[in-house]
Amino acid sequence: MKSAKMSLVVGQAYKKFLDNLEKPIEFGKARQMKEPNYTKLRELIRTPKFMGNQTFKAFAERAEDIGISMNAYNMVHEGFWDIYWMKPF
Repeated sequence: MKSAKMSLVVGQAYKKFLDNLEKPIEFGKARQMKEPNYTKLRELIRTPKFMGNQTFKAFAERAEDIGISMNAYNMVHEGFWDIYWMKPF
């Protein structure tokens, strides 16, 4: 069974990061990413000013104001990226 594609807006810093890897990764294609690149990517996706989606940026900046702890927000947000990038556990 095929599922619908999910769209997610990312910032220019994300694409630039992928393009500047030793082995560049085509935008929209995922593969396992090794350290230290994955840690650098996590820092990038955790930083609100680099987020391309204004809603996620607002959540990242004001999660506590709407009743979501920053730890919970980061766990869910980064967990999504762990799954997308096939992060081994």
